[in-house]
Formats: sequence, C-alpha cells, structure tokens
Amino acid sequence: MKRLRLFALLCGFMMSTLSWAADTLRISGANDIRIIGYLKEYVDCSKAMVVDSVLMRWRQGDFSDVAPERTISRGVTSCQHWFSLTLHNTSDKAKDYLWNFYYDGIKFILYEVDSALTGIVEEREMSHYTPMSEREVNLRSVSFRIPMQPDECKTFLLKTEVYGRQNLYFPTDISTERDILSYELGFSLLTGHYFGFFIFAIVFSLSLFIVLRSRFYAMMSGYLVSLLCFNILEYLHGSYLIPESLYPYWAMVPKIVWLAFTLYFNVYVFQSFTAQEKYLPNLNRLLSRFNRLVFFITWVFLGLYLYYFPSAEVLQIIQPLFAGLLLIQTLILLVNIGYAVFRRTPYILHYLIGNGLLFVSVLLYLLNTFDIMSLPLLFKPGNIIFAFAFESAYLMIVFAVKYKRDVDKFVRDLTIGEERRAKLTVELLTTQEKERQRIARDIHDGIGGTLQALRLMLSQEKLNAEKGINDTIKGLNDEFRHLVYQIAPKHLDSLGLFGVIERDATFYSPHPQITCYLEGDERLLPWDLKINVYRIYQELLTNALKHGQGLTTVDIQLLIDEDAVTILVENDYSTDLKRKGDTGNGVTNIRSRIAYYDGTYKVEEGENRYTVEISIPLQNKERKKHDSTSNH
Repeated sequence: MKRLRLFALLCGFMMSTLSWAADTLRISGANDIRIIGYLKEYVDCSKAMVVDSVLMRWRQGDFSDVAPERTISRGVTSCQHWFSLTLHNTSDKAKDYLWNFYYDGIKFILYEVDSALTGIVEEREMSHYTPMSEREVNLRSVSFRIPMQPDECKTFLLKTEVYGRQNLYFPTDISTERDILSYELGFSLLTGHYFGFFIFAIVFSLSLFIVLRSRFYAMMSGYLVSLLCFNILEYLHGSYLIPESLYPYWAMVPKIVWLAFTLYFNVYVFQSFTAQEKYLPNLNRLLSRFNRLVFFITWVFLGLYLYYFPSAEVLQIIQPLFAGLLLIQTLILLVNIGYAVFRRTPYILHYLIGNGLLFVSVLLYLLNTFDIMSLPLLFKPGNIIFAFAFESAYLMIVFAVKYKRDVDKFVRDLTIGEERRAKLTVELLTTQEKERQRIARDIHDGIGGTLQALRLMLSQEKLNAEKGINDTIKGLNDEFRHLVYQIAPKHLDSLGLFGVIERDATFYSPHPQITCYLEGDERLLPWDLKINVYRIYQELLTNALKHGQGLTTVDIQLLIDEDAVTILVENDYSTDLKRKGDTGNGVTNIRSRIAYYDGTYKVEEGENRYTVEISIPLQNKERKKHDSTSNH
C-alpha cells in the first residue's frame, strides 16, 4: 500500500514537472513568439486575495490555460485577473528582456517568484499614469526589465487592476531590450507621420478660419484636434509629447471624452458639408440640439470623472451611462446620414466615402475591446488612425474643390451682376441723352418758335422802345439757344467731339480767352464715353466761368490715345474760384462720371493758376464688353 502511494506521488510530481516544462516560454534573444499562449490565469472577484495566497493557488494548479490569441481581452470586468509566466533564457549569454504592455487604464503589478517557488523575491508596479522619469525604460508602453543569466529560469505572477475603465484589454509581448527599442523606433516613426499630418491639417484649417472668418473651419480644427488627442492617447504617445509636469493630468482624461469631442465636431462638419439645414431642416434641428446637449454633458462627465478618479464604484455607474448617450447620438447621426442618402443631398456620397472606413474601424475596435470578436489589424499602426487620416485627407480635398466651386460661382454671379449694372448704366445714359434731345427739341419747336414770332410781331408794330425790346428778346433767344445746345449737343455727331469743343470756345471768346489743344483719334471713343467726355468738359468750363472772377484765360487740352483719354483744363482764378471751384453739384457730377469709367481726378493749385487733370482708361475691365457700343 505504501508502495502504491509512493508511486502515485511520484507520477504526480512527474506530471507537474512535465506540465511546467510544457508551459515554459523558451527564448534565446529577440523573440516574435506570441506569449499569451504560455500564460496561465486566475480570476479573483473578491479582490481580497494576497500574493502568497495566489502563489499557493498556482502551485496547486488552480490557474487555467489561456488561449493563444493576439491580445488579452476579458471585456467588462470588475474582478482582479492574475497571470503566471515561466521564462527560460536558453542563450549561453546574459540577456536583458522587456515584458511590455500596450494599453491605458490598467495597473500592472509584477511579482518575481523565488527559485524554490515558495515566495516572492521582488514586486514592481507600473501603469500608463506613471511619468516617464519614473519608468524602468523610457518607452510609451508599460515595460518591466527582466535581466537573466545564461540558461536561467524565472517565474512571474502578474496582477492586473482596471481603474478609470471597466474592460480588461491589452496586447503584450517579451523580447530583448534592443529588439523592443528597434521596434518602438519604427513604430514611433510611422505614427509620427500620422501625427504630423494631423498637425498640418489643424494649422491649415486654422489658417482658413483666420482668413475666411468661417465657423466651419473652426469646427474642422476642433475635429482634427480631437482626433489628434484621441490617437495620442490610444497609442500611448502622451509620455513622449506631453510635458511631464502636465502628463499626470493628461493621462487621467479618458479616451471616451476625446471620442465624444470628435463626434461633436464631426456632426457639425457633416451638417455644414452636406447643407443639412437647407435640405433636411427638421432632422438637422433635432441633431443640432442633441449634439449641443451631449457636448455639455461631456464636460459634466469629465468633471465627475476627474473628481471621483480612480473610484471604480462611481465610474462603473457614470461611464456606461455616458457611453450609452454617445451611442444614441451616433444613432441619430446615422439616421440623418441615411435620410440624406435617400434624399440625395449634395456631397453626401463624398461624406460616406470619407467616413465609411472610419465606421468599419470603430466597429472592429469595439468588437476587439469588448471581447466580442478578435480581428486582426488591417492597416498599420492601427485601423482607426489610418481611417481618421484617410477621412481627413479625403474631406480636405473635397472641401478644397467645394470651396473653389463656391468661389467660382460667387465670382461668376458677381461678374454677371457687374455686367448687368454696367449695361443698365449705359442704357440709363443713353436714355438720358435721348430724353435731353427730346426736351431740347420740344423747347426749340415750342417756346423757341413762340419767342421768334413775338420778336417779329414787335418789329412789325413799331412800338415804343422798339430797340430795347428787340435787344432783350434777342438776348433771351441767344440764351435759350445756348441752353438747348447744352442740354442736347445736336452737332456732336456731325461736327465730332473736337469740333464741338472748338465751337464752344469761340462762343465765349475773347472774354475770357479760350485756347484749345486737341490731339488724337476720337474714333477710339465709344459713343457713350464721347458724350460723357463732352459733359465733363462742359462742367469744367462752366465751373471756371461761374466762379472765376476776373478770369482772363482758359487753356483746354484733350489727348486721346489707345490707352486713355486725358482732359486738362487750366485757368487763372480769383479767390472765389479757389474757394468754390472744387465743390458743388458740378464737380460731384464730374466725379461720378469719372468713377464709372475707373478714371482719376486730380486738382493742382499754383500761384494764380488752377488746373484740373482727368484721365479715363479706354480698356478697363468693367468696360471691355461695352466699348464696342457705337449706336446712339
């Protein structure tokens, strides 16, 4: 009987030894073996067990095997999960290995078991909240250094505690320090390209906001900032990028907050990009109100989270509620997107193309995080950051094209409006001249004929003071003819601009003495411009004659070439002219006519001289399509 008992004890010891040997991870240097299949696990939901009790459970074989997956994923849990690993350095050289953990919100406590497997020789604790200066290795991951001698075996117990979150999920690996540092260098270089792109996109959007003063680009900047912060936290690069004095506060902000901000700004981008207010006003109003409500609740949640952190009991209540609120917001957004697709609103297809990959990536992320399904990465360094970068790049390109189209349409509408305005102005000037000619004709045929008849009758009757009456009526008739001529210069077409100006000069000479210098080809002037040049000349001459007390000379120069028409009127003046010559309705009319043709008006005053110089371009952009008008 004693022999049977001794044989059973020996068999049990051999089986335990064989099992321990089979579960040992043997490495001799750089390692790419997935270590999760070599772990064993024990779950303590009482959270009361100490490490000695857990070690006893391990020796008794109460730890269960772990499936050889890519990550440890236990979904939502409030229990403490213990893992064991036996590591054997099969190299003939001493090696420094790193055991790495890549996730936030988990405290890792590593216990090294003595060689007799009866006690603990070392305890170390670390999490992603640990500042870089206090970590064993300056890496983004939680990394424990494990020095090993040639052919040495070590056994470890690992305790995990979630805080600030509910789900237990983390990738893990073991390799030499040099191999890990080499991997981290390449990984950081890759993610650095993505972060650089996000920073460029943020600067670009902010620049557009500053230049265009459009709220859309401010919201786009907020969206990109939220994306950047989420990905910095997701890939644990905050320890590299955030100053150590601020890092503890940065690390306490949960990723779900940045996800909420991302969703808030994304909703606004969607509404503006697809013009929801115009095409789907009722759904847009519902989405806007709920979006603002969630934005406010996000700040409340963040305040409560930081106040109660790391109290698991309180966070287990408020965090699921907040996640459910974000889910409702997402569903409302999806309803808007679906209805926009049904109504075929502008740019909805581009929005779907830009965000389709993001929706798939978020779905895969949730499936992996909550242990619903384990799926591999489609893109390095991660599906979500790649999807965010693709969405940002695609939508920015579409934004640029959309903005260019909007600007082109605005410029086109503005050009059409200016052309219409110019056409109406020309028609107005033409109508004005026709109306003046009609009034002049009616005055000439009506009142002029009556005055002439009166003069003849007075001449025949031989009345007293005949000479005085005839002289008065003759003067009235001359003034009347001059007024009619000014209203409608009927000889402008027959005599030409130069001829009419010279004729006017002879009307007033020799008091004052008017000298004309006319040069160029007046055929270069379209009819409407020719009329306006004559009106400007009339106003300038009238202004000089009206205000010039003791005026003796007036010099008139009119120069026409292919580029411009220049009018120069120079005269000696009295004090009254200097005071009044540049004001009044006459000069206002001159300036209005010049401004219509984009011309310039310049006045120079010298000793006993007053000079007005006007230049009107013949090929200004506003008049190109009207310069060919010659009908009148």
